Amino acid sequence: IVGGGFVSQITQTVWLGRYFNYLAKTAETLAEDQDDVTLVPLFSATEVTANNATYTADFPSADEMAGYDTMIADLRVSCGPGPQDCGEWDYEAYIQLCDDPECTTVNEILVWITPYSRPGTKHWTIDMSPFLGLLQEGGTRTFKFGMLWNMNGLNKI
Repeated sequence: IVGGGFVSQITQTVWLGRYFNYLAKTAETLAEDQDDVTLVPLFSATEVTANNATYTADFPSADEMAGYDTMIADLRVSCGPGPQDCGEWDYEAYIQLCDDPECTTVNEILVWITPYSRPGTKHWTIDMSPFLGLLQEGGTRTFKFGMLWNMNGLNKI
């Protein structure tokens, strides 16, 4: 078959191994040392309806934060069955740490690409350990979430 069809697409199967390795590594990362993990939720089944909206998260005290050497973002994005839920294209999404509650100054601490109009839940684990120094004070911190290019009202993170 020329110009498409099963034969020309079968070469895509080489990516399945990498995908399943990624899923196994994600599960392994999340399963490690669960007794020693402190969860700090920023979003939890939150329907995002505005670009550059702010959210708060409560971190442990500065004394407790000094004892941490690893920070991992457990990011899950859910899309419904149609492109109206997550957009027909992939977009650059980000989370910025605000230096003050009004977010006049920010530090970008997480960037990822949104699902490319794929239904279901997508899952990433991202090592954010280099940014622990920005959170060393602990306490309630303000974050800004946004996307470049487009913002659909039905993205859930």
